[in-house]
Amino acid sequence: MGGIFANQRDRRNLTPDQLALVMGRPFNKAKKPGGKAWRSDLPQKDAGEGSTRDRLATVYGVSTATIERNGRFAVAVEKLKGVDPEIEAR
Repeated sequence: MGGIFANQRDRRNLTPDQLALVMGRPFNKAKKPGGKAWRSDLPQKDAGEGSTRDRLATVYGVSTATIERNGRFAVAVEKLKGVDPEIEAR
């Protein structure tokens, strides 16, 4: 997963909002419906102990607060796509 993120992060045409989506979507995907993290898409060797939030923060090189904030941002974008499907392209 880290390689995919590094590739996306290093693309110069991504906005900060697009980078937030690249980080927030995997976090949301790894959470239980109740909001607690329960699994990780990280390879087993990278999974280690700790929460998904902690592991993703390490992979992406950001704080756990940034991971949570980006997760909330990704949820908001998905809701807005119901009103304006082209919102993500802006």
